[in-house]
Amino acid sequence: MSLKSLIKQKGFTQKGISAIFKNEFKYSKAQQQISDWCLGNRLPDIKSVYYLSKILEVSTDEIIESVLEVSTDEIDESVLEVSK
Repeated sequence: MSLKSLIKQKGFTQKGISAIFKNEFKYSKAQQQISDWCLGNRLPDIKSVYYLSKILEVSTDEIIESVLEVSTDEIDESVLEVSK
């Protein structure tokens, strides 16, 4: 699931996420940056991954997978292929 879908599924908007970053975590992230993460134009820094996991109540792994749009199954299969 993409980050954009995850945000929507949890009932948030990109603007809302940006406001939470600013108000609750005192960490300014413009809505444009969050949009860039959702579109795959940029990757969030580690602090942003942590805060996103807290806001969306999911693991940091889920945030990373959503940003990269890679499932754990795909990763496991590629590791198996490389190890053969």
